[in-house]
Amino acid sequence: MILVDVTFNSDEEIKKIEISGHANMADEGKDLVCAGCSTCFIGALNAIQDIDNFKVKVDKGLGFVEAKKNISNHDKIVLEVLLVQLKSIEYSYSQYLKINYIKEGTK
Repeated sequence: MILVDVTFNSDEEIKKIEISGHANMADEGKDLVCAGCSTCFIGALNAIQDIDNFKVKVDKGLGFVEAKKNISNHDKIVLEVLLVQLKSIEYSYSQYLKINYIKEGTK
């Protein structure tokens, strides 16, 4: 299962999104859930305007993006769109993807 941890700051803005695991819906290279999550995540990273304001890690089975400081409205929207895309995948494939919502400082 793919686990997505979304951390919000005290202003209820997305601070961090971490994606880990594998859907195991199909064989490697044929897994639509993994491909969809990966595509959404990489697309969001490509859309971020000021990547230097973020801590980023991309590896097989792991995607991580965290705002290091205040970010632009554009980049806030990029993170919000990423979350909407992941929610859409979760809605259709909830047995393969789970999103956890975390308030900063509670995990």
